[in-house]
Amino acid sequence: MTLFTGADNEALLVLPVFFEPLRAGEYGCADRALVLIGAARADTLKEFVVSGTAENESGGSLGSCAAEATCSVSGTMMVDVTSSAAFPRGFVTAYDITFPGLAAFDNCCVTQGPLNFESSVWTADSTNNADEVLFLDIPTTHIPASLVGFDGGSINGSVLDPDGEILYFPLSGSITPVPEPSSLALLGGGVLAFTQVRRRKLM
Repeated sequence: MTLFTGADNEALLVLPVFFEPLRAGEYGCADRALVLIGAARADTLKEFVVSGTAENESGGSLGSCAAEATCSVSGTMMVDVTSSAAFPRGFVTAYDITFPGLAAFDNCCVTQGPLNFESSVWTADSTNNADEVLFLDIPTTHIPASLVGFDGGSINGSVLDPDGEILYFPLSGSITPVPEPSSLALLGGGVLAFTQVRRRKLM
């Protein structure tokens, strides 16, 4: 994913795309291409916290994660939750997910889209700089899967080494929305009001 500045200082988002139109609103695998998808407006993007666990199936220790141990996974994810002409089902614009002992997975995504057109699962797979592969599945409420209006949920998946051997499996966890600044302001105002009322009662 790359950001450029266009006219009026708009952020223009360029990212690898692996899909080609099959019919209205559907995508299939295609060769890698760079596609300019236009202005990346802040009001279309939603930030999420990724957290979960994964079992070390590598046969040895991976950093702080012992063999056969279940260890913590964490990260962040950005999702365009709106429908556009280029991406009618929304899409994952970026993520940065870390596993013990592995380089971060911050190259989203080498492939993404509905698992198939009878499934509610959105796949968003990536590699890291060691060529290890994260297969990430995101259940949605749509069939075929769609991220339009997505507001968080669960994840599952696995991590393989460059030879296809399992490093972590199973991966399971959650995606939780990061509160927007306006929501935080409302929360802060509510706490302040509650504190003032409590003080009055104590006086």
